[in-house]
Amino acid sequence: MAKEKTNGDSNNGKESKEKQNTNTPEKKSFFKDERVRFTIGLFTLLLSIYITIAFVSYLFTWKVDQSFEWQNLFSGSDIRVKNWTGKLGASISAQFMHHWFGVSSLAFPLIFAVFGLKLLKLYSGKIWKLTFKVVVGVVLFSLITGFLFGTAHGFLGSGLGG
Repeated sequence: MAKEKTNGDSNNGKESKEKQNTNTPEKKSFFKDERVRFTIGLFTLLLSIYITIAFVSYLFTWKVDQSFEWQNLFSGSDIRVKNWTGKLGASISAQFMHHWFGVSSLAFPLIFAVFGLKLLKLYSGKIWKLTFKVVVGVVLFSLITGFLFGTAHGFLGSGLGG
């Protein structure tokens, strides 16, 4: 009889724990919360738009924005940039377009846009496969344009290939 009581008690203990677990709401992961996903997705989408505007503006204003020292860009309030997105956009676009990847940098906002759309649940494709293809394409296009056009007589500072 004692054994039956122990088995019954242990089963009752398990059942009561299960009831407690079902009555308390499950704690969601921080990134699985819909509000967080929406906020980060919207921020990433807006960031892609901002970077696109900065890169397109750099195509038109690169010569003027190259005329000052980049070290003093953020410390000097007297420095004015012509980039449509301000000092931060001028700095980002100069880094990507002049120093790194050239005109193929225009594909990077696509990656951010896809990440944002994925977080907003508006894109259902495979994000890592697309990201890999875009990054490989950016690097190859940068190398090819750098090889074919060289410095392009100083266009965009260091040429189309960055």
